[in-house]
Amino acid sequence: MKRMFTHQSKEHSHQSTKFAQRMDKRLLFAFARVFRLTMRGLSQAISLQIEFGGIILDPQGNTRMGLSMAGKVNRNDYGITFSRLSETGEKLLGETVSIIGSAEFLEG
Repeated sequence: MKRMFTHQSKEHSHQSTKFAQRMDKRLLFAFARVFRLTMRGLSQAISLQIEFGGIILDPQGNTRMGLSMAGKVNRNDYGITFSRLSETGEKLLGETVSIIGSAEFLEG
C-alpha cells in the first residue's frame, strides 16, 4: 500500500507522488520525494531532498526523530512574474525560490 502525504489550503497545496532513497555516509540515509505543488491554480511536480537527522531519547524518556528538507522552484512556473529593478539596474527578486524546512516527530 502506497502512503501519500497531502496538504491543502486556499493559496497552495502539495501531494507526495514519488519516493527514491540513496545511502549517504554522513547520515543514516537521505532520499528524494516528488511532490505536486499547486500555487495560484498552477500545479507542478517538484523534488525535495529529505535527510534523516537521527533518532534520540530526550531527557523525559521520549523517542524523537528529526528530518530536514530542501528544494528549489522557479516562481515563473507558477505565474509569479513580479519584477522590479534596483537603482543600479539589478533585479530585486530572483526567479529561483528555495524551499527549506525541518520536522521533529515524537513517538507516542
